[in-house]
Amino acid sequence: MVDYPDLVNLTRDELLEKYCKLFDQYQDLRESNELDTQKIHELKRSLDTATAAQLYLTQELEQYANLDNKETEIKLHKVQSELQDSKKRCTKLESSLATLQQEYSTLLEENSKITKISRSFTTKESSFV
Repeated sequence: MVDYPDLVNLTRDELLEKYCKLFDQYQDLRESNELDTQKIHELKRSLDTATAAQLYLTQELEQYANLDNKETEIKLHKVQSELQDSKKRCTKLESSLATLQQEYSTLLEENSKITKISRSFTTKESSFV
């Protein structure tokens, strides 16, 4: 990280170079933030789909539970397996969503810090002009 008291001793060109580097980092973080936001949206959609599938399979499972023949037991086993797979997928998606939301929050904080630093450099740069 840059030692800020030393910034006073930098020339205008050096400050401009540091500003450009910070701005590039800011742009990279912003792009990364947008990609993470899209990924979170996709994961939410997948989670909603998995939740809907889980609900459907649970209802279907309840219907099969009321029937008493061998064919129903086979179908019931299949539905239970699908339900278990859906639950696992749902759990994984929830975990991924939580992780991405945490990363998103971290990126927002970093973005905010870089924006403040960028504004500070812009203000200092305009005072040098």
